[in-house]
Amino acid sequence: MRSFRNFERVLFVLPVVCLTATALYAGIQAHRAQRLEASRRSVEAKIRALESEIAAYRALPAPTRVVSASPSPNEQAAFLRELRAGARRSGALITRWLVKKSAGAAQEIPQGQPAPIATELGVRGDFASVRRMLYALQRSPRLLNMTDAWWRRSEWPVTEAGLTLTRYVDAAPDGSGERK
Repeated sequence: MRSFRNFERVLFVLPVVCLTATALYAGIQAHRAQRLEASRRSVEAKIRALESEIAAYRALPAPTRVVSASPSPNEQAAFLRELRAGARRSGALITRWLVKKSAGAAQEIPQGQPAPIATELGVRGDFASVRRMLYALQRSPRLLNMTDAWWRRSEWPVTEAGLTLTRYVDAAPDGSGERK
């Protein structure tokens, strides 16, 4: 008789426990669905913003390229100022600036040819800022070669990128052949 009463209790408690567990699970899933919906709306808004940014870039006229800069004592400082201004406009931060040994130093460059100057450049910021900075480099009026590029996300939302940026400087105007 006693086992029958325990059985009745189990028959009464079991549906209550099941209904409670089901309601809890349904509530958790509903909350999860709301979060996913909010995330979807956020992603769609970002996609629309990116599409408008891409359309704005496509609407820009093709840049007029300057192959090389005139040699001057301020050439490197002016170039770095331009890079910093581009980084500031894009919201990125230049984390590395290292001028490598001139690519022309290993081999003699014919007179009248611009000398390449390679620079290691590191950029850090959120994804959109780093991308805008790289687009700005791409659209620079000065001819720049970008090589050895890498991209990584170290810690969300921080994105880091690096590349070797080669710019060109004309031969010294005094005819000495010395390159700046």
